[in-house]
Amino acid sequence: MVKVQILRFIGLIGGQEADEELRKALTPEGAQQLVNEWIHGPLPPWEKEENHYIHMIQGASAVGIVLSQDADGIRLVEELYKEEHAYCKEHQIFSELYHQLIDAMGIRDLIREEGMEEYLSLVGSAESLNALSPYFEKYRWYKLPSDSSGE
Repeated sequence: MVKVQILRFIGLIGGQEADEELRKALTPEGAQQLVNEWIHGPLPPWEKEENHYIHMIQGASAVGIVLSQDADGIRLVEELYKEEHAYCKEHQIFSELYHQLIDAMGIRDLIREEGMEEYLSLVGSAESLNALSPYFEKYRWYKLPSDSSGE
């Protein structure tokens, strides 16, 4: 859903209104409101769960908040990540929201260490996954088979 991905880049626009809308969309209720506005009719047959879209919206909003550099919003993203991490680890699952929050946390760290300009230079590039992977790995409850560091 292209509309969902736009939320990531609203943070680059910045400003109070963008920050407020992204924080709202970070909540399940705010995300549900967007689902109701954006999806008209039944879900596609391959989508059995409406929460998938809610989680996509929440996750894209988390990245948008990180890109806006809204300190209070970033604290909300960090709290949501901790909650989702604990839930997924306990249930041995990897939810859409967890995946998106790992992205947000990794992007946050890369921006803190390398700067926004470096992050933006990676967007859409072939090098982006290689550059971001070490940041993402810090936040997963599980390790990939090729990762021997364990937890």
